[in-house]
Amino acid sequence: MPPFVKGGEGWKALVTYVTRNAAVPEKPPTLSEAIRMVAAIGGR
Repeated sequence: MPPFVKGGEGWKALVTYVTRNAAVPEKPPTLSEAIRMVAAIGGR
């Protein structure tokens, strides 16, 4: 798993940015969900 999903705080920033909601879920997104989130904001 990428470091931003596994243990870092980056996944929280990603979820907050994509959902535009300050409430962060308890569990990080799955790898598939994280890839889709990054793709939705224009990542490659």
